[in-house]
Amino acid sequence: MDEDPRNGGSTLGAVLDGPRSGSHGRAATAAERPLDLHEGIAHVEEEAASGCERWPEPLWLLASTGEVVQGRCRATKKCPYCGRLGAVENAEMVALDAVENAPTLFVVLTTRDPAISGCEVRRHLERTWRAVRRRWPSAEYACFVEFTTGLSVWSGGHRRIHLNLLTKGVPESDRDELHALLLRTWGARTSTTQLHVGPVYAAEGLVRYVTNLALHVMKDGQKPPPTYEGHLIRWSRGYFASGATEQRSRARAALRLKRELWKLLDHHPDVPADVIEELAADRLAAAAETSWRLVYRPGRPLAPNYDRRMREAARAPFLGRESP
Repeated sequence: MDEDPRNGGSTLGAVLDGPRSGSHGRAATAAERPLDLHEGIAHVEEEAASGCERWPEPLWLLASTGEVVQGRCRATKKCPYCGRLGAVENAEMVALDAVENAPTLFVVLTTRDPAISGCEVRRHLERTWRAVRRRWPSAEYACFVEFTTGLSVWSGGHRRIHLNLLTKGVPESDRDELHALLLRTWGARTSTTQLHVGPVYAAEGLVRYVTNLALHVMKDGQKPPPTYEGHLIRWSRGYFASGATEQRSRARAALRLKRELWKLLDHHPDVPADVIEELAADRLAAAAETSWRLVYRPGRPLAPNYDRRMREAARAPFLGRESP
């Protein structure tokens, strides 16, 4: 995203758009339905098509129903598959919250120095937000970290961090005052004058925009370089009214329902919607009663002291002895 942040970038227009529907008001077919939360970014689809590649091959998860599946590492920065699932989950948390308690302003904070670290950016944001809260005590934010591509004519071939913030607690009428305050604080710390503060108009467009933004940062042009050690999304402590833990549980439940609905619609496009909803509810109820245990190869319990033997085998070549 190398657009001028004063214009909000091309993706900001999604906040102003209404929800899409099927052609001419009729029910959309599977081919016409909007992409689900896991589609639309080609290279991510290709990398994550086979699931988590970091999960140990001999370890499997055995369900009480007899189903055997592989697990996943949950390392969102090292695994494309887990990274995509983590981005979708974070986006769902913010999107669900936006439906009930929509943010009022959208802020883009840029940086000038391409060598600035994630720790420095986090520290600058924390101190900037202290100044914001001195003026608006109830101000909260959800922050998405993004990198420029470094391909624009004024970038010099360097990639730079910028932050996309959804803010609460600052009235829309105070947007100019917030912009001036950010210039005095964030701008002075990062030596930049390129900031954007704009209103959020439509909750429907915002939900779609947040989801796209969370996945957008995983594209080759926007994902962080290997040296970046910070988080790609963070939020202030009071951003979620029910707390981040409760909001994450709600997001996971919503995603489980969406995945079941999508699978049923994909396999049974002619079944009525009310029947699809009942089938999805039945599947979720059955899944809640299912228990899982770790096994070493399908059907065989994990061998005693497996972890210790694996560690010893990994160290053996460096100690000049054969593996046990």
